[in-house]
Amino acid sequence: WTYFNKLDAPWCVNGLAWNPAADNIICGGDKSGEGIMVWDVSSGTVVATIEEQNVFGLCWSPCGRRIAIECQNSVRVWEWSLGRGNIQVTQPMGMLELDQRVYGLDWSPNGNWIANGLDNALRLWAAP
Repeated sequence: WTYFNKLDAPWCVNGLAWNPAADNIICGGDKSGEGIMVWDVSSGTVVATIEEQNVFGLCWSPCGRRIAIECQNSVRVWEWSLGRGNIQVTQPMGMLELDQRVYGLDWSPNGNWIANGLDNALRLWAAP
């Protein structure tokens, strides 16, 4: 293995995920406000932040245009676009309010479903 780079975050990193369609990595932590950072890996710069707090998990959709974020008792889906210096993270497309803490989430390979884990269950949702 060859060490490449260190990307510093201002908080404990609770989750991270590679964008399957671009050279970006997203990480989330427990800081209030800008609790999510999207990095351009090749340049080592932060290209976007998302104002969430208490982020415990996140994942990219298979197409790389949506981000599912696990925050305390909710899952939010954000739209992402990157092109020619135009970076945009829009307001959440959808949000699930749950009655207990989410312990993991992932997109289905076809992008139609989001699965999340709870204390004693796995739930499947139609993706927004």
